[in-house]
Amino acid sequence: MDDPRSVLGVGPEATDADVRRARRRLAKALHPDLHAGGGRVDAERRMALVNQAYDLLVRNGAAGPAAPGPAPAPEPPAPAGAPEAFADAAFAIEALPVDAFEATLLAAVNLGDVIRAEEPYLLAVLLDDPGPCQCLLELAPDAGATTVTIEIAPRHFGRCPTVRDVRDAIMAEIVRQTAAG
Repeated sequence: MDDPRSVLGVGPEATDADVRRARRRLAKALHPDLHAGGGRVDAERRMALVNQAYDLLVRNGAAGPAAPGPAPAPEPPAPAGAPEAFADAAFAIEALPVDAFEATLLAAVNLGDVIRAEEPYLLAVLLDDPGPCQCLLELAPDAGATTVTIEIAPRHFGRCPTVRDVRDAIMAEIVRQTAAG
């Protein structure tokens, strides 16, 4: 492997924590359990490359020092099809799938109408907020946590919210319910 830092999308100043965050972000998008058919084989290959880069940097102590520095500049938007593009369409809940499903279901009920629920791995919702859309939420176990991936489609002709807006609304509702409960 020529440059493990480029595989993870981190610079030479990246700390161990930066490398860990980059690996986790990529794992949420590339985990083979999130892909079917031929896409699974490609995801397995890409995930193995991410894990190898991570091992080279963190486990072998090659990441930069954890000394504080200036705040990093905002990252430019990723090109379509890049692994980073998947980051908006997923988030993690630090709970096992059954508990994560319950939290996601309660959030979905408060944001729209649940039209299909296959506990603990799938929810289909007609969302009213953040905008009218159909939303499919798939939950997958991920090392003691649960990764929730989101797919959206317009409910009517016209504007559909972005995946990021839907993700943020669902996450905010889960946090609100956790704080209230």
